[in-house]
Amino acid sequence: MREAGKDTQNTATTTLTVSSQRWNKQICLLGFQEVPDRNAAEALRGSTLYGEVTAEPDDEEGWYSHELEGLPCIGEGGHSFGTVLELLTGPAQDLLVVKTPEGKEVMVPFVEEIVPEVDLEARRITLTPPEGLFD
Repeated sequence: MREAGKDTQNTATTTLTVSSQRWNKQICLLGFQEVPDRNAAEALRGSTLYGEVTAEPDDEEGWYSHELEGLPCIGEGGHSFGTVLELLTGPAQDLLVVKTPEGKEVMVPFVEEIVPEVDLEARRITLTPPEGLFD
């Protein structure tokens, strides 16, 4: 569902059907069946989109970016590696972007050997990084 914004040229509230999706850096770009060209898309600028959310499957091996962002990453003895900024999904493997207490951003391969536990209830991620990853 689309609701026109204050300055939106096309003010008709309509249902839109997603026909394509791609990422451009950290921006999700969507194409809609009802929007045939760039001019039609520009006329929708400022709109608010509302989407139906289906129930999330019980997948113990997968997480959504919004579930991980802001979680602290800890190691042995409670050592703090930092906080998750984002989850970057890739064709070969996913990466956690962790902001260290010093403000540095470290990309951590999201594999079981390095990220053995994600505990959403306790709101923490356990890391066992290889030597040098956080240096």
